[in-house]
Amino acid sequence: SSLKDTYLALGPCAMGNSSLKAKEDGRRLVIRGAGEDEVNGLFVEASKTENGSAQFFYDGRTRNHAPIVLWFTPHGNQWSIRKDARGCASTSKLWYIASAATGADITAELPPVTGWAVSAKAAHRASGKAQYSIDPPPSIEVLSQGADVPADVLSSMEAKGQKYQDDKE
Repeated sequence: SSLKDTYLALGPCAMGNSSLKAKEDGRRLVIRGAGEDEVNGLFVEASKTENGSAQFFYDGRTRNHAPIVLWFTPHGNQWSIRKDARGCASTSKLWYIASAATGADITAELPPVTGWAVSAKAAHRASGKAQYSIDPPPSIEVLSQGADVPADVLSSMEAKGQKYQDDKE
């Protein structure tokens, strides 16, 4: 089968699942307090690094099953939280950033726990500018190896996932 046949069968807007998989015995982070509630919850370390640094992804159901990823980029020397696009009417969203300029300590191997800011690109959408703010930025807690995920985090993630499923998002 040719690439053209595959394209015609899938259509121009087909998107695959995230290629990120959890790293065995990987580190875990809890993100709290973000104005974009979809970001709040448990993130797990991916088996694949990005730019030589650990990256993490949201470990629950998201709207449209679009991956939410926390990663370090040497461009701008910053940690970032993004949601990847899925489908025609959506754009990837760069929601939050942490760098020396935002007051974050980015010298460690893991993302900073404080010093996050809303990205200047957070309001950019395929359909124009977002009509709402995602303030405030989050804080991050690094869970120690073997520690339980806080019950309130799990119940919130479960409730959000059920809502997205019920709303067919």
